[in-house]
Amino acid sequence: MKTISFGKGLCILLFVGILAGCGDYPPADSYDRNAVITDIYVELTSLSLTAGASQTITFWPLPANADIMKLSWESSDPAVATIDRWGRVSALKAGSVTLTVSSGAIAKTVSLTVTN
Repeated sequence: MKTISFGKGLCILLFVGILAGCGDYPPADSYDRNAVITDIYVELTSLSLTAGASQTITFWPLPANADIMKLSWESSDPAVATIDRWGRVSALKAGSVTLTVSSGAIAKTVSLTVTN
């Protein structure tokens, strides 16, 4: 019976893990910085969180090869909830807000209710 040392086994696992991860995200140079965003996909239209909680909203530009950096998020009331450029929502206090992701004239909204 042949055995594999811990170090060699770890190297093999890391190599396989790296190969398995290939293709999960396109390389940065695969985005077309000149692509015109025609729509925005947002995974949900409403959300409820308790104060102090956070959640990330999945979103991307369409066409999919458009530059995601051309999208921006905004909260209608940053005292109730904030959202960063990557869609991470932080619920701060009870209330209702509209979260908007936009690029030029194209926009999608998410209604957020924050409870205590």
